[in-house]
Amino acid sequence: MDKIREQLNNIDRLILMYGEENDSIIKVFVKDLETWRNIMEVMLKVVEAAEVLDLKRRSGKDASQEWQIMYEALTNLKGEIK
Repeated sequence: MDKIREQLNNIDRLILMYGEENDSIIKVFVKDLETWRNIMEVMLKVVEAAEVLDLKRRSGKDASQEWQIMYEALTNLKGEIK
């Protein structure tokens, strides 16, 4: 998860560096970066929820909230990819 967070920070820096550029190619690049950032953010939520799910499953605790988080994250991911 640390790698994903590190990549999110790197993408944020690139968006800040190039976000105000007027060049059309740069604008497309920034838009793609924003989309990739959104996808990675959702992936991070899925990974975090999966870890909690696994811990709760092992301890026999109710994990319905984590299933809901995972479902919502995957639904958001589906929306980003379309």
